[in-house]
Amino acid sequence: VLLFAMLTGMPPFYHPEKNALLVNIKTAKLRVPRGVSEEAKSLIESLMEREPMKRIGASRTTDVQSHVFFAEMDWAALMRREVTAPLPLLQKQGTSDFQLLCQQVGPGNRNHAVKAPMSNPFQV
Repeated sequence: VLLFAMLTGMPPFYHPEKNALLVNIKTAKLRVPRGVSEEAKSLIESLMEREPMKRIGASRTTDVQSHVFFAEMDWAALMRREVTAPLPLLQKQGTSDFQLLCQQVGPGNRNHAVKAPMSNPFQV
């Protein structure tokens, strides 16, 4: 759910009415918007599989790590904290401009869906 929201700017199954939202969560088909890469779409669908034992990572975390979405991720470097944050704005200035970044990207702004695979998955 978090990955979907990060990549699209909206939560999956969104509805402004709480009861309709709950029904959507239980029954609606997951629809990943155009503009989200095939790699990201595949990972989201695999993570949001309704049947818990069929979800990617249900039996082994390495299944998630080996997904094509993370093809360029150096997991060992990540564990050693050697991976640089992909948002240059936050690297240089901390979080002081985070609100500005959120306003520019904005929730629900479908024009900012991530289009490229792992080369820079968080660039909008």
